[in-house]
Amino acid sequence: MPALTPEIMIAVVSLALLFFGRQLFPLFVGAVGFAFAHMVSRQLLTQLDADTALIISVLLGVFGFILAIQVQKLAIAVSGFLAGGFLAYHACAIFTDPNQPMVWVIVIVAGILGTLAMALMFTTLVAAATSAVAAISLASLVPADGLWQLVIFAVLWIFGMSFQLKRRSSKPKLERA
Repeated sequence: MPALTPEIMIAVVSLALLFFGRQLFPLFVGAVGFAFAHMVSRQLLTQLDADTALIISVLLGVFGFILAIQVQKLAIAVSGFLAGGFLAYHACAIFTDPNQPMVWVIVIVAGILGTLAMALMFTTLVAAATSAVAAISLASLVPADGLWQLVIFAVLWIFGMSFQLKRRSSKPKLERA
């Protein structure tokens, strides 16, 4: 039986979010918590071994999942920040060295914008954000150059968002913020 690697976990959760992210909002918060922690541990906390980084990432993901269930409005703000930052980081990584300090400024600004956007347009943006995070996560797993990763991201994002918004008549499990 193959080992459960972070890449397999990311792929499985990303596929669920691509199609059902709006209905799975707590899973989305947990997933972006995991993905953000995994990204930060790989880029900034390079002294950590892979197992410790994975444990920290899983713990942050579980915390995000519980937070989404217990404190929905705060979870919406946190997930907006993490999704905005996560998307900005991967967009920057496609075109430049992600270790440049300016990338982290962009990540923080995108996180703040993500928080504001999630608060203003929750239902539509949850579909857009879950599809975007799932699409960028899946695209980053494909061993292709930056342009092809961008194309894969765009196709998956549009497909996932369209799928979720067509299902919009079904109510999300959580109340509107």
